[in-house]
Amino acid sequence: MKRLLCLLLVCLVVFSGCAADPEPELGEMLGTLENDVYTSAFGFTIDLDGMRINTAQELAVMNQLEDGVFTEEALMKKTKDGIAVGILSASPMESDSTLILSLALCSELPQTIQSAEDYAEYVLSTIPGKMERAGYTDVQIRRISVTLDDGEHPAILCSAKLTDDIPYHLLQVCFREGDWMGGLSLSSLSSEEALRQLLTRVSSIQ
Repeated sequence: MKRLLCLLLVCLVVFSGCAADPEPELGEMLGTLENDVYTSAFGFTIDLDGMRINTAQELAVMNQLEDGVFTEEALMKKTKDGIAVGILSASPMESDSTLILSLALCSELPQTIQSAEDYAEYVLSTIPGKMERAGYTDVQIRRISVTLDDGEHPAILCSAKLTDDIPYHLLQVCFREGDWMGGLSLSSLSSEEALRQLLTRVSSIQ
């Protein structure tokens, strides 16, 4: 849980400002889970078969929600306070990999950020400092593209070291839907290959 919390706090970018009621509504952006397949409002599905999916209570703790309750109201308050929220977290069994999907309100971003590509550039500029403040070292990050069934999506690829020189790898793919930006963060304490394996679980909705 501590590792997941640390990862979530690094992946979720904190913004400032004020937001009008967003479209689509937050409830629609939470997606659906059926038969171990998560369907995202950003236009992709994730095969979660054989993965441990974090409970609503665990997500509430990771998002530091008031009263420790994962509700739309509590999440909406966070986003309107300028904080991105994690809505899905899962890990393959007996693995050091983790998958997290987060949301942020577009209106909380600098006005120059209008697209997923802009968002990826913004993440690229903000994550190194956040990781270093969280205790990561040798942080290396670059902008890349990730190809899903529907084409290329902007992403960032990062490597760093934790305490005792433990390697850390992160891939964050960026999306936009209406007033929402999404960050699909895949992380591993072993290799970039583990990230690629996680990514094979993601499929665009045709």
